[in-house]
Amino acid sequence: MMMASTTQTIRVFPLGSVLLLPRGHLPLHIFEPRYRALVEDALASDRRIGMVHPRVGLDGAEMADALMPLGCIGEIRHCEKLPDGRYNLVLQGTQKFRIQDELPLDPGGFRRVTVTLEPDEESGGAVTGSLKMDRARLIALANRVLPEHLTLNLVSVQELADPELVDALSMHIPLPTWDRQALLQAGTGQERADALLAALETADAIRVSAEPSTRRH
Repeated sequence: MMMASTTQTIRVFPLGSVLLLPRGHLPLHIFEPRYRALVEDALASDRRIGMVHPRVGLDGAEMADALMPLGCIGEIRHCEKLPDGRYNLVLQGTQKFRIQDELPLDPGGFRRVTVTLEPDEESGGAVTGSLKMDRARLIALANRVLPEHLTLNLVSVQELADPELVDALSMHIPLPTWDRQALLQAGTGQERADALLAALETADAIRVSAEPSTRRH
């Protein structure tokens, strides 16, 4: 479903360690005062939070105060306020956006930007069907790349349609920011599947090269 490109102002939460995709669900624990203020502002109006990655340099290090150009709007679908003022949230991704300009800080200390919405096939309902990909290889690579304390529920994974599997792996697996941006940039499930496979193959090659030689023979 294509949406007209319109400019609007949204509050943003820069966070480099997560990826939110349209239709995806992202749990968050909010504890910093400025982001508590952001949540309170969202709850009092449209319940929307723009998730965006901090910009990184070629070395992968985050650059102070700079944002990546592309993010995803999340709508607060669950909110639990804790006795000490912290929040537990679940966001549902609704629409990708491209940053046009940054506005002065809100009085609450959080950042705001003007954006245009990015149209793609993911807006609206679920996307189902088959993609041109090797599911078994994708799952095997994901298991090799995942940290040891994280594992895939193979039964649940096998029940997912191809686009759902790709989205779940994209959001679940820790990847460098540039790879996350490529996954977010993808306008179709096939493009994201291709980008995910490339990212996993690179991550697996790096993992293997870092192992002691005695473990590789």
